[in-house]
Amino acid sequence: MIGSMVPWRRILGLALTDLFTGSPFEVEMEKDLSARKQLLDIAVVRKTGPVQASLILPDGLEGLSDFNLFTYKSLHQAVDA
Repeated sequence: MIGSMVPWRRILGLALTDLFTGSPFEVEMEKDLSARKQLLDIAVVRKTGPVQASLILPDGLEGLSDFNLFTYKSLHQAVDA
């Protein structure tokens, strides 16, 4: 992969989609949430009933709420305005 960028946002979105398959959460990638086009990297939204106790989440994803927003910033992008 010399000279090309790794599509980390897409990889993370696909991994989360796979993780939440069969759970009450739905993963949406590159969701437009503004009047002026500005894409959110990933949204994980609870669509159905309660979360099963058997759903094992990776570190950092414990205690998900109904709406969960994820963003990926490379070392070259700032999170601030």
